[in-house]
Parts: sequence; C-alpha cells; structure tokens
Amino acid sequence: MKAAVWPVVLIVSVIFFSSCASFKEKPYTLYIGEDAQQSLDAIKKMNVGLLSIKGIGNVKIINADFYLSSRFAWAVSNPDRIRMNIFDVSGKPLATAASDGNRFYFLSHTDQQFYEKTVSSGILKRLISIPISFEDVLLLFSGRIPVRDHYSATFEPDSEILILSGRTRLLEKIYFESDKMTPRKIEMFGRDDALRYRVQFEKNSVFDGFGLPGIIAISDDNGNLFRIQVDRYWPNASVSDSVFIVEQPEAAVFEN
Repeated sequence: MKAAVWPVVLIVSVIFFSSCASFKEKPYTLYIGEDAQQSLDAIKKMNVGLLSIKGIGNVKIINADFYLSSRFAWAVSNPDRIRMNIFDVSGKPLATAASDGNRFYFLSHTDQQFYEKTVSSGILKRLISIPISFEDVLLLFSGRIPVRDHYSATFEPDSEILILSGRTRLLEKIYFESDKMTPRKIEMFGRDDALRYRVQFEKNSVFDGFGLPGIIAISDDNGNLFRIQVDRYWPNASVSDSVFIVEQPEAAVFEN
C-alpha cells in the first residue's frame, strides 16, 4: 500500500512545487500610462550604439571634510568597466580609480595609498560620500539614464515629472524637458522615501551622433557634490583591457 502511495505523492509534489515556482516568477502587473511608456521607450533608446567612451574636463568634489576642484579624465567600456583620473593644475596625477567589473582599485599618487576591493554598491560612497552605484555612474558617463524596476510609471498631473513607484514606495523621479523625451534631472529614493541622490544634466550636445551632457552634477541633501564639466568626448574610442586595472606600485601602501 505504501509503495502505491509514493507515485501519487511524487506527482502531487511536482505539481505543487511547479505551481510555487510559477507563482514566484510571475512578474508585477504593471501600470504604465501611455505617455509614460513613450518616455521610457525614449530613455531605452538613448545612445544604444555607444560601447565605450573617453572624456576630459573638470571635476568638483565637495563633502563635509573635503573640497577638490581639478582636471579630470575618464574612460568607460560598457557594461561594467570604468577608469577615472584626477590631475592637479600642472597635469600631475593626484588619484586614480578604476574597476574591471570585478575588482575596484584606488591609488592616491600623493601619498601612495593603494586600495583594492571586490566591487560593491558602497565603494563610491567612501570616495564621494554619495550612495550611487558603479552601474549608475557608468550609465551617466555614457549619456544614459538609470531606470529602477518599478510597479507603476505615471506623470504628475500637468507636469514633465515621471514618477516610478514600487507597490508601496517611491523609487525614482525623472524630470523631462517639455517634449517629455529629453531628461534633465533624476532623483533616486530610498526605502523611507528619502532622497538618496539627484543628478542634473546641463549643456547637452551631440558628439559623433551621440547626445551627451556637458555637465553632470550628482548631489544629495547633505551638501555632498560630485560635478563634472566636460570639455571633450571621444565616443566609441578604443580602450584596452589593461586601462581598467591599477597595479600596486612598489612604494605604495596597501589599505584595507
């Protein structure tokens, strides 16, 4: 009798767990307004052919304990590699930060402090005091917009502000120009609906067919600022893999 029961139990178990798996994988039932969908489609199409990019300009970093205004150069290879170099007024390197997609490297050329870690979401906060991820920075440097996974997307009444929400909380606001196709500012929010950071774009221009901002200003409500003013872009520039790895110099001091 027991032997006869096992096939039934097995069949019921397969059906039950298959049903559970299907239930867990079922996506949100999205609510997206028609005009909101058009705006999101426009964002998805931004610079889709941009595989790599180099840039040079000026950077300003401000937080409670630090102020820097200097020359700045960077290279990005999508989807997950980046290098940033900061120079003094004479062109001498001050600091280098890079990621090859797996490891994050930081080298201070002034005191030879060297830092290497596995890439994580909190690494950039240590450098600029703003809780922005590498993924978001890579998108921004490529003239794209990070868009949070959302349950609903609707415009505020009589405005160009697109609201992305989860089931119970605010996720993101995207501020468009009057055409509702060109983003000019975004705001990201945390679990308590408090602002995590905002990004403002200014002086948009076209470089080799790609629309790119002349100014990217990342800030929060605590007075922290990371601002780049771009002098020149090189879209789809050739970038070697070694650019995204920083070797520890012999004289450098390793910091955990």
